[in-house]
Amino acid sequence: MAVFYKCQSGSFFDQYVKKLGLTITQKIAAVGEKTSKLLESHHYTIDFQPTVYRGDNMVKEFLYTYGKQRIALIAGEKSRPEIPQLLNAADVSFEKIIIYRTIKNEAEKKSLQRTVTHVDAVFFTSPSTVEAFQQFLTIDQFERVRKELVAVAIGETTATSLEHAQFETIIYPGTYTIENMVITYINYLKKR
Repeated sequence: MAVFYKCQSGSFFDQYVKKLGLTITQKIAAVGEKTSKLLESHHYTIDFQPTVYRGDNMVKEFLYTYGKQRIALIAGEKSRPEIPQLLNAADVSFEKIIIYRTIKNEAEKKSLQRTVTHVDAVFFTSPSTVEAFQQFLTIDQFERVRKELVAVAIGETTATSLEHAQFETIIYPGTYTIENMVITYINYLKKR
């Protein structure tokens, strides 16, 4: 069984499969709806998707449905350790395959510093975006941003990173997609 963490892992996986001329016969699991849709758009069949897009829920439902099968975890270099830790605790055999690396786009640092003074909210799609955002701003800019702007996180994990960075206003959707981030922010504005 191949388990995909994020859309990016599915995209890179498909590129490698095509480049190497491989045929995939293993069952496929995807952590979230977007990852499933992306893989399906490349003609892969999704055999498993958890009801709630969190690592703990995925492992619990996966074990209930499939038992202790051997798993290939297809992930990025900065993927959270939660799923591997839970699989280890459940004594499930797996191999974590790092298929892509997240890098900071240093060329956009100045652009971010200029733009952040003219916005009311910032959308964060991963803990690594929180980290890069904080590193790219001056100390004064970051202090202002964390106090004054709305931080919209894609989900719980990213919201936790924002809490650690001491953002004062953090919101996130119940279903972890970018579309739902926008809806959550619009609803936040309507309630203000």
